Amino acid sequence: MKRKIAAQLGVTVGLLMVLSIAMLPVQARGEAASLAPATPGASLSVVAAPGDNLLDDTPQEADDAPVAQDASSATLLLGLAGFALVFALIGLIWALRIRQAARRERALYEESPEPVVMTDLRWKISDANRAACDLFGYARDQITAYSLNTLVETKTELEPNVIKETIAAGKVLTFEASVHHDESEPIDLAATTRQVSLAGEPFLLTAFHEITRHKDEQRIFKTFHRQLVEDLPIEVVVMAPQGQYLYVNPKAIPDKDLREFMVGETAVEYCQEMGYHPEVALRRRSHRRRAVSSKATVSYEEIIPDAEGAMRSVTRILNPVLDRRGDVSAVIVYGVDMTELKAYQDQMAEVKAEAERLVELKESFLANISHEFRTPLTGILGFAQLLQEDVDIEQREFVDIILRNGRRLMATLNSMVDLSKLHSNYLEMNVEVFNLVDEVKQVAQSLSTMAQDKELYLRLRATRPEVLVRLDRGHLFRVLEHLIGNAIKFTNDGGVIVEVHGDPEFVHVRVMDSGVGIRNEFLPFLFEEFNQESSGLSRNFEGTGIGLSVVKRLIDLMEGEISVDSEKGEGSVFTLTFPAAFPHPRAGSRNRILVADESEEVHTLVEYVLAPYFDVEYASDFVSALQRAQEVQYDVVLLDTELSDAQSAAETLAPFRQVNGYEQVPVVALDPHAVHGGEVHYMAVGYDECLQKPLDKRLLLETMGHVLYKKRKRRTMRA
Repeated sequence: MKRKIAAQLGVTVGLLMVLSIAMLPVQARGEAASLAPATPGASLSVVAAPGDNLLDDTPQEADDAPVAQDASSATLLLGLAGFALVFALIGLIWALRIRQAARRERALYEESPEPVVMTDLRWKISDANRAACDLFGYARDQITAYSLNTLVETKTELEPNVIKETIAAGKVLTFEASVHHDESEPIDLAATTRQVSLAGEPFLLTAFHEITRHKDEQRIFKTFHRQLVEDLPIEVVVMAPQGQYLYVNPKAIPDKDLREFMVGETAVEYCQEMGYHPEVALRRRSHRRRAVSSKATVSYEEIIPDAEGAMRSVTRILNPVLDRRGDVSAVIVYGVDMTELKAYQDQMAEVKAEAERLVELKESFLANISHEFRTPLTGILGFAQLLQEDVDIEQREFVDIILRNGRRLMATLNSMVDLSKLHSNYLEMNVEVFNLVDEVKQVAQSLSTMAQDKELYLRLRATRPEVLVRLDRGHLFRVLEHLIGNAIKFTNDGGVIVEVHGDPEFVHVRVMDSGVGIRNEFLPFLFEEFNQESSGLSRNFEGTGIGLSVVKRLIDLMEGEISVDSEKGEGSVFTLTFPAAFPHPRAGSRNRILVADESEEVHTLVEYVLAPYFDVEYASDFVSALQRAQEVQYDVVLLDTELSDAQSAAETLAPFRQVNGYEQVPVVALDPHAVHGGEVHYMAVGYDECLQKPLDKRLLLETMGHVLYKKRKRRTMRA
């Protein structure tokens, strides 16, 4: 409406300017007449006599002055007329654009898919778009006879004073409403009202958005969650911060009437109603206040009687609910009945105590058996070996039988003792870095006589002559001895092949035989204690059934894995997998080592020992070592503790730890003094390990394996 008035005003001003300019000639002629000489009784006239020269430029001031004035006035009038015409055209164009903009706004208003209604401050409808007419079911000339609050139903009364205060504060009034039609379900709406001014008069512009589907989804959502809470197998109570009950689910109070009674009451009234001791109410109040004041979850144990009088153990968890301002608006209390669990835990504690007693008895029995068996066996085997050299050839066969059975009994005894130690976690680990190929070769040589006696072949294959592992040498020997020995024992024709190969991450040992094989049904029970595929008096092979159980536990202790592939009558393949001594940090790359030492002899020794397994770089002074660390991310640093001018080994290490990315990189101290107890000092000030000069090959390899193992464990734990 404002734009319409402005357009009309512009056109009116333009027309008035044109009329004013049109009147200017008449006014100019009147002014010229008033300037003529006023001679009494004479009139102004110009008559040309015969012979007079009208073009004579002789000054005739009295006659030429009016003509000049007329010409000047005409020029001025033409300029003013042009200016007025341009101004009128601008006004017309402006009016046209305003009218077009008004039409566009009207079209947007009319064609808007959302209902829009314009009312006065008392909700009397003055205009509505097409969508609003369709929503309320009235034509435009009919809807203006109604007030908006008579067509919609709101949850809150839209009082004029409230509207006025809200609008005056510059706020947007939002509310929810619904429209009811006789033929259909109510339509839920979200309304937004703001004040607009037209022709200086205030109006309210209200836009509606249908939320029927959203409200239906909310109702379904609330119903679902309420039903979920109602059906929960734990107690759920909602309380006001001051202590009044707001909601109680059936698990907390099964009686419906009592649940309804509890709403608005406190724990004191509940305990009085249930006949509980006042201490229960005091305890609950104390924990609720603690949850409200701390705004944190609080839990405690509560012992209360049930309906039959039996005592129940309940764990209560109080979770405060915070509003937008961070204040506690409610406290949700969860109650979990722990009575059965407590009874089960008590029962399990008794069973555990009994099991521990039996384990102690078993260990004591095994210790006694070990002593009682080992002492006579030592004598039997010792004297049998002596007799082996002194008896005749005919009697030597009997001595060999004594030795073979004595060794078998000693092996069984050792396996039982080892199994007992593994169960009790008494078996210690002595980890070192060594060549796996040499260890397998040694085991194979010790069992070669056993294979030759059965006319079997025993072959060793390795992808390379040196495959380093970081394991307990004794435990690995026991594992290999048992697996290769079993392969020979259960093979009657053909032989046994042992393969060794490694990759950047793992090393593998395969023991393959052409023996009797294992049934698929028995494979899941292969590593169980005292379990054999062939058992009873009719079994085909001797043994106690604990060897593979010990093997499996030793492999687990060394963080390895064992797998079996076997078919009955077609032989077996046992595969051992262990981490490599120096696992590669990244795919396709080896560990990078920085040796910071000024001694060329140290560089030469490290090159000889570590170069086959690592990418080694060297620095002869502290500045270049620190610069290399800043440029390259090394996996291990070997640092001479006296390479810098620092006063202590800790001060020498500090600049490396300050380099980005070197906070957790292993740094090994190279100690030139070899002081007793120096290792403890260096590790206390931040070094990961210590190597004393002169360097030893075995200790150097073991130290590298140790620090890289710890680094891998840290990385695995972080992952």
